[in-house]
Amino acid sequence: MIVASGRFRKPRIPPGLHAFDGDVIHAFDYPGAEPYRDRRPLVYGNGISGLEIASDLAAVTAVVSAFRKPRYVIQKVVDGVSSDWQWYTAFGALERRLLSREALSRKLRDRVLRVAGNPAAFGAPEPHGDIFTAGLSLCQDYLAQVADRSIVCRPAIAAINGRAVTFIDGSTATVDAIVCATGYDGDIPYLDDAVWAVLGPDLALYQRTLHPDLPGFGVIGQFLAQGPYLPLLELQARWIVATWAGEVSPPDEAHMRATIAEPRPPLDAHNALATTLADELGVAPDLLTRPELTDALLFGPLLPPRYRLDGPGALPDAAERFAAQLAASPRAPVEPADIDALRGFGLAQAADILSRSALV
Repeated sequence: MIVASGRFRKPRIPPGLHAFDGDVIHAFDYPGAEPYRDRRPLVYGNGISGLEIASDLAAVTAVVSAFRKPRYVIQKVVDGVSSDWQWYTAFGALERRLLSREALSRKLRDRVLRVAGNPAAFGAPEPHGDIFTAGLSLCQDYLAQVADRSIVCRPAIAAINGRAVTFIDGSTATVDAIVCATGYDGDIPYLDDAVWAVLGPDLALYQRTLHPDLPGFGVIGQFLAQGPYLPLLELQARWIVATWAGEVSPPDEAHMRATIAEPRPPLDAHNALATTLADELGVAPDLLTRPELTDALLFGPLLPPRYRLDGPGALPDAAERFAAQLAASPRAPVEPADIDALRGFGLAQAADILSRSALV
């Protein structure tokens, strides 16, 4: 049995909003901006959906954007480069694995500030100095709209009286509607209680996919991720099938249990989970056998053909597919310091290949 029925099916509405004397909907049911023209909406939550909806509404009316915790905000496209291609690379996954939490936090924050700017400079609340504590969100125009005051930021809701909303800093706003971009509850109603007894309410799974006490049971897509989902789902599906078909060895049981017992992040960064799943499946590409692809495999976008170059399910035309997709995917320049860092990550040969390429 494979659970693949989706993670975003049970919208979560925060308690206490029943007192609001106006429209309350979840982002799940957002109808677009036009019904809110000439009205005063409040968008509650600053994940991607919350910022996207606030930005969409700001084109037709003034918006209140309220949230519990300020986040750093990156744009979808910067200098023609997609955020997915800029922030989720194999090199970034190596940094997540090998740098200390503090060093990684500093490096990511410095890069976010350099590429996207500090939200405080636009008039939004300043996020925590630790980027992992603050978190990241994504929207192309949100910060610019905060700067031009078409979006006004407020902290968490403290109380509601009619259509008057009081926030935890004591400020108030009178609004006509609230859109809750406040996430989703897990909802897999068809699983037996005996299965829940093994998994627990938070789905304690090995690499979000398997459990040693549930042979013949796999899970796809029951996690929250930063970045693209579909390549991760494909890797999960391929790993489950390859394991059950005997094409790859099942994970060591003791290792599975030890990993399951470790704390997991509330959100999986795409590159971190993708490289982990690729390692489990045995399809992590060899960085040295195709020197012409070494740079792209480390610092380029995590295009799906990279997982068809080597290992189970490899395709003879994968390199050509990868190169063709790469040509249509603009990339940010590679920083020389990142090439040098490869040596400290045990990839001196890859660094040598890239250094020689830079001299040509």
